[in-house]
Amino acid sequence: MSIAVNVSPAQIEKGDFVQVVKSALEETGLDPRRLELEVTESLFINNMAYAAKMLSGIKELGVSVSLDDFGTGYSSLATLRAFPFDRIKIDRSFVFDMVGNADAAAIVNSVLGLGRAMRLTVIAEGVESEEQRNLLRILGCQRIQGYLIGKPMPSEHYAAFTRNLNPSVSCS
Repeated sequence: MSIAVNVSPAQIEKGDFVQVVKSALEETGLDPRRLELEVTESLFINNMAYAAKMLSGIKELGVSVSLDDFGTGYSSLATLRAFPFDRIKIDRSFVFDMVGNADAAAIVNSVLGLGRAMRLTVIAEGVESEEQRNLLRILGCQRIQGYLIGKPMPSEHYAAFTRNLNPSVSCS
């Protein structure tokens, strides 16, 4: 199991974020390969070079980095090109609308194709219905996240929850 943590641009831009993450890994004993940091495109607006340097330092620790809420920022493709992300997460607004809106479905399909071409894992956020999951499966999406799989819960309940998951379900 991995642990995903949303990180704000302010956290990365303040001080030596790489050292903060390194210290947290040492304190907790968490294997860096189990940690995933999720950042949004807004991180790259003020200083792309600095953000890329910090995230490269994070990756050198063995931590993976995901681009969260993909498609909602102003420079999605430039951001993808500027930094070697491990995963991209399709914003929930596109997933929510894709069943009844051909344009939203086309965007989801395009992001999935882009992910495949760049050899990136793509995760669809905000999946709440079987209809959404089925359409994502048809489009070739292999990982989903949302209330259809599970709602936020205390960590002590998570182990029991994952034991009861259908093995064919791939969730993030």
